[in-house]
Amino acid sequence: MKKEITALNYTTDDGMNATGRDSDIVEYILMGCFCKIEKILRGTPESEWLIKDGNGRDVMIAAYLIWKSYEVSCNPKTVRFEMLKDLKLRSEMIEVAISDHIDEKWKTLILLTEEYSRDVFFDVAGIRYSGGFLSKQVIELMCQLIDITEKDNLANYCCEIGNITAYIAKEHPAKSITGYDIDKEAIEVARILAEIEGNKIEYRNRDVFDLAISEDENVKFSKIISDYPLGMRMKYLEVGKEYLKLLEKRIPSISKATSMDWIFNSAMVDKLDKKGKAIGIMTTGGTWNMIDAPIRKYYVENGLIETVIAMPAKLNSSTAVATSIIVFSHNNKTVRLVDATNEFVAGRRVNELSEENVKRIIAAASKDSEISMEVSVDTLRENDYVLSTNRYLKCSEDVKDGVAFGEVITRITRGAQLSAKDFDKIESKKPTGMQYLMLANIHDGIIDNNLPYLSEIDKKNEKYCLTDSCLIMSKNGYPYKCAVAEVKEGQKILANGNLYIIEVDKDKVDPSYLAAFFSSEVGMASLKSITVGATIPNIGIEQLKKLVIPIPSLEKQRDISELYKATKEEISLLELKIEKAKTKLAHIFDERGKK
Repeated sequence: MKKEITALNYTTDDGMNATGRDSDIVEYILMGCFCKIEKILRGTPESEWLIKDGNGRDVMIAAYLIWKSYEVSCNPKTVRFEMLKDLKLRSEMIEVAISDHIDEKWKTLILLTEEYSRDVFFDVAGIRYSGGFLSKQVIELMCQLIDITEKDNLANYCCEIGNITAYIAKEHPAKSITGYDIDKEAIEVARILAEIEGNKIEYRNRDVFDLAISEDENVKFSKIISDYPLGMRMKYLEVGKEYLKLLEKRIPSISKATSMDWIFNSAMVDKLDKKGKAIGIMTTGGTWNMIDAPIRKYYVENGLIETVIAMPAKLNSSTAVATSIIVFSHNNKTVRLVDATNEFVAGRRVNELSEENVKRIIAAASKDSEISMEVSVDTLRENDYVLSTNRYLKCSEDVKDGVAFGEVITRITRGAQLSAKDFDKIESKKPTGMQYLMLANIHDGIIDNNLPYLSEIDKKNEKYCLTDSCLIMSKNGYPYKCAVAEVKEGQKILANGNLYIIEVDKDKVDPSYLAAFFSSEVGMASLKSITVGATIPNIGIEQLKKLVIPIPSLEKQRDISELYKATKEEISLLELKIEKAKTKLAHIFDERGKK
């Protein structure tokens, strides 16, 4: 017996009938059809329901082609794959179908028409999955922030299967909507969904960086919205590498270390008309880290950033990375910063935005409030163009779990006041059990392994030697450096006078937790708040002791500490890999050139 989905009747293998569109029965039938197509294509067990994880694009394309086969013959099981060309389908659709091996499995796939009616294949092809993508509430927030109207010529960069464009077409109709994505399969699914849902959306299989370097001035948009991939690596850029070269000419201070989020942002701004607005979601780290300071400077000084909103955690099931919404437009004299990190309704797996949350964020994005403020270019310039509210927004609330830093410190002292001449006298060219730590030996929270050796340490300077697990913090020069010392038995490490040696009560606080805190944007902002001196920024011991910092339970501290230490270990391994590659590079000619 065929399984059908009609307006009045559903029939299952068990002979069950139901009146109306009962959601459980609909899912039962669709899941069964989906899983059988999936098993034919990939050999996946029929018990799996992978579309919920966003892995079913090939299945949707196969279901669509089976549905279309009814237009070739009323007896679809006689339709051969090559006969589909009579339907004048897009050549890209056939290319994707072949790359997904649908042509090879067609004879088995088409036999499913004996088991399911045509409308089942239509519904399977039209399943719009959302796993790993933005929620409707976040999309709605983004639409309101850039004020989409019926006069807009809108582009959706990195549109994937068109979830954002479909929502806009329904809730915020624009004059024209175009979706761009480099993934040919995703674009074909987006086109299928647009056809099934009756949306007038144009989809183009095109790299957005290719679009950005296009010299066609007619390709400009009044509104651009993008949910680009976070944390993308440079090697996957393809055409983007050419775009980066052009960008480096315009902004010489950027480099290959610049966060990819900003490269995607630049691609949007380059195709934005003078009165338009663009919006994207980026990693929050890119709003404050020092690596991205040069490109932030360019966009702030040229008046291209309108609003930055720090978003709540866990809004997206596919990433735990903190994210921020950024709005671009032209001729901005200030930047509006919003802290929306607490604007959410807690969920079991992911957090959500309520209508009230969206309203409060929209209001905060238009005027100063408890969670927002307007920051001048001069102020941003003084703060390394940091676009995080933690740097500027003064909350009346106390720091959660706040404790004066001095309450957990058992000992704090500056390092030894050695002049360059004094150091030269005691430096040893041979390895000894004594070494010297300077500010330059600390990078990304990690102390160099190859510290200079000392021939002796004067007794009066032994009190300036590090103890195992003590916290090291730079006294001068913003941004301040912080690390946790690892001192082996029998080893002595003398600290330089530009460093603070801080020993803490380990029954109250984990040293690596402190290092993680002071290395964060919140921690750096707190240190910035007690900084004195314009020419040589520095922090004093008394100010450091009075600084209120969050000291949660030891259990929570250790969770943060373990992740911090694991990430440091990852950095160390990557650095070792780089050093090995450099050694290999230096010997390539020696190994191959003489053969």
